[in-house]
Formats: sequence, C-alpha cells, structure tokens
Amino acid sequence: SKVHYHIAVIINYLGHCISLAALLVAFVLFLRLRSIRCLRNIIHWNLISAFILRNATWFVVQLTMSPEVHQSNVGWCRLVTAAYNYFHVTNFFWMFGEGCYLHTAIVLTYSTD
Repeated sequence: SKVHYHIAVIINYLGHCISLAALLVAFVLFLRLRSIRCLRNIIHWNLISAFILRNATWFVVQLTMSPEVHQSNVGWCRLVTAAYNYFHVTNFFWMFGEGCYLHTAIVLTYSTD
C-alpha cells in the first residue's frame, strides 16, 4: 500500500542520513588523528571518502531526479547519474584494495620464509 511505500522511503532516507553522519565522523577522526596514519588507515580513509561521495550523490539523485527529467535526458541528469555510478564503482575498487592489502599482510605474517 501507499503507507508502506512511504514508510520504506523514510527508512531509506533515514538510513542514508545516519550512514553519512557516521562516515563524516570517521572521516574527521582520520583527519584529526595524525598519529594513527599508516597505509592501512589511508586505505580506510579513501574507502570512507568513496562512501561519503556515493552517499552525497545518492541524495542529489533522489532530490533532483523525476520521471520528467529521466525522459528528457538532459545533460546534467547524465552527469549526476554518471557521478553516482562512478562513486559506486570506486567503493568496490577501494574494498578490493583493502582486501589485497590485508591478504598481503596476512601472507607476509604467516609465510615460512
């Protein structure tokens, strides 16, 4: 029903807001605490940055896109959609980079050489 749809939309927006707030807190902590800077934390910081940018572009997409905009296919609509997709892919890239780093760290720790 319509009520369930609107509740789901509110929960979706609320989840993205909470996620963005937590990511911004983590970003500021990484920015302020220079003593914890190492390669692993720099990779975390880049992953957090990618999530922040994806969440920000998600809000732009949700607040500016309408069926009329999709049908008219204006240039800024393409740009916003491309930016959202780009930041979505960068999340996977940084997760892959973090996985490679952790795999290498574990292999080097437990190697018999």
